Amino acid sequence: MIYENTNIPVRGGIIIKEEEIIKSAKCLFELLPMDSKVRYYFRGIPRSNYELVPKLLRKNTLTAISKIYQENDPILLQKALLQRFRRYAPTYYTGTQFGTLSDDVDSAGCLCLAQHYGLPTLLLDWTLNPLAALYFAVTKHDREDGCIWSMELKPRNKRMDLTIHLEDYEKLPERPTSPLLVVPRPFTPRIAAQAGRFTCSIDPTPLNSYTKKRPWTEMRQWKILGKSKKRIRKELSMLQVHEGTMFPGLEGYAKYLAGGGL
Repeated sequence: MIYENTNIPVRGGIIIKEEEIIKSAKCLFELLPMDSKVRYYFRGIPRSNYELVPKLLRKNTLTAISKIYQENDPILLQKALLQRFRRYAPTYYTGTQFGTLSDDVDSAGCLCLAQHYGLPTLLLDWTLNPLAALYFAVTKHDREDGCIWSMELKPRNKRMDLTIHLEDYEKLPERPTSPLLVVPRPFTPRIAAQAGRFTCSIDPTPLNSYTKKRPWTEMRQWKILGKSKKRIRKELSMLQVHEGTMFPGLEGYAKYLAGGGL
């Protein structure tokens, strides 16, 4: 069941009603909007106090990497990181794997690939699949509350100038004046399995607090109590949402089996 009664204040001035606390996979389905004409992005976070800020713009990360690369501009720092990342991802450029990524180190495809594998960038991971978001919200930190962010996008004709489809663009704008939606090509099984999408921003303002021009109408946060995470993981596993399906390949299934999966 879903909690009832009082309201819970959270960071960013957002009020989370107790009706919006997820205690099970069923609760998530009850919260999901049913309007098929509206598109939503979802983001699951294992710690509910994490801000919706790209990793490269988070103070601790930016400070540490800036010292290493002797560069304080996040955009130039991202470029330096991508140059080095590119050296270690040759199979993605030879046409032998999901290949056909541009040889340009600044390509949007290279950036999405790097972000998806954990490199600090100016992107933020989202998904079209709310169950994938739920998986990432409950996968660790059982003693802490997690959450799912739901982003309601503006109608298509009102967000297209802030949407980048990688079928049409090789590069992202270097210094976008507003947050962008980034729709990648499924050049890795992970992005396809997770129904991955991204936002791109050079502004350190958390997206849930951003009030200027933006491609979404509103955001909502659904909280997940730490004590509920283990049970939700079991429910997701029964729905075939686990390490093996979220991270296709031997590594993902090895972790799934090591954790008790069958």
